[in-house]
Amino acid sequence: MMGAISLNIAITIMLLLWAVFFERISRLVLPEDIVCENYKYVRLTKILIFIAAGTYFLTQCVFMLFLPDSVIYGIGVVVLLAMAIIVMLCFVVISKGSKWQYAAIVCFLVSTVGIVYWANNMITMSGEIYVDEQKVEIKGSYTLDIPLSTISMVKLEDRLPNIAYRDNGISFKDINIGYFKLGNSGRCFMYLKNKLFPIIHIEREKDMPVYVNCDTPNETIELYNKLDSILIENK
Repeated sequence: MMGAISLNIAITIMLLLWAVFFERISRLVLPEDIVCENYKYVRLTKILIFIAAGTYFLTQCVFMLFLPDSVIYGIGVVVLLAMAIIVMLCFVVISKGSKWQYAAIVCFLVSTVGIVYWANNMITMSGEIYVDEQKVEIKGSYTLDIPLSTISMVKLEDRLPNIAYRDNGISFKDINIGYFKLGNSGRCFMYLKNKLFPIIHIEREKDMPVYVNCDTPNETIELYNKLDSILIENK
């Protein structure tokens, strides 16, 4: 939990700095006379960024104990998206009628597409799990390499572990990705689609357990059989 709080505090500070220095940033992006003529829009954008920073801090650091993880994460994504779009819209509006207008519009479109693409990747589980003779490799929003020599046990389970709270991860759209605190023990790493069973439970020597599954139950079973076979051969 402390890792997630520290990250969210850092993001809040970045938003506040963006608001404080937005006028100077505007003067770097656009000619000073254009910024001066449209200062009311610059000031309004600064206020909206301050509001975004406050909303982000309250939802991610204060209300995180009272709201579901999916709601907290969704609000965070919406706030960051809204702030970025507001900033780019400000540049488009204040550059209207000047030679900088088309450049601002292009930046707005490119930024919007990039932000939407980033948000979609963050709230979907686009990951892959590889097993070879040396390690288990998880690639995606969160990555993890597990040397086979550190695995003490692997088994299939038909229910989710008892999750106390999200430590540094994503809980959204029926997925759990990243680091979580278990109710009856320490931390664990998950890369799970919560409604697809069975799941693979990997116990490691001197490290946190790992829970993963694949896009279909058959793929999960095939992955388990492959991993179990390699572990037996390596004994």
